[in-house]
Amino acid sequence: MNGESGPGEAGRPDAEREELRARLRAELAEVEADLAAVRRTAAQIRAGIGEADDPADRGALIHAADEQDALAEQLAARRENLLRRLGPG
Repeated sequence: MNGESGPGEAGRPDAEREELRARLRAELAEVEADLAAVRRTAAQIRAGIGEADDPADRGALIHAADEQDALAEQLAARRENLLRRLGPG
């Protein structure tokens, strides 16, 4: 062949699309795992707030939990973006 489109290249766009979808699915799985871990961490931190005797310690725990919640919101937004990019199916 002389570099022009041959029979093997006809499916190339589909193959590239499927490769992109595979990368998006892998990233989605990673984001979902991270999101679950961050939510667990936030819940664990919040569970410890009542055990802290010092108001400064309680404040620090609340702040740390709030930071985890903010991170969870960012991850959830990223997850939604990935789901939109993947589309149905």
